[in-house]
Parts: sequence; C-alpha cells; structure tokens
Amino acid sequence: AACVRDVDATAWQARLAAARGVDAGAIARAAHGQPDRIRAALRDARLAALAVVEP
Repeated sequence: AACVRDVDATAWQARLAAARGVDAGAIARAAHGQPDRIRAALRDARLAALAVVEP
C-alpha cells in the first residue's frame, strides 16, 4: 500500500523513549491542574526532548 514504508526501528525507539521520558506528572503539578497549560507545556517538553535525539 502507498501508506506503508520502511521505518528505522532504532531511531523510532530512540524518539519514543525521549518523548516518554518527559515527566507529565511534574508538568501537571507545575501547571496547577490547568488543562490548557498542561497540554501546552507537555507538548513543548516532548518537542524539546525530540529535538535532542539524533535523526
């Protein structure tokens, strides 16, 4: 199928580990339970974690 392609499994696992390594609980506590702040901060933290992973 046109939507299927090879994936570098090692790189994918590294990116997944980086994103999963973000402490969502700490982010939620720092945002004092405000869903919009949590969502934005979590997204920013995950993007920052992904930015340092080798492509």
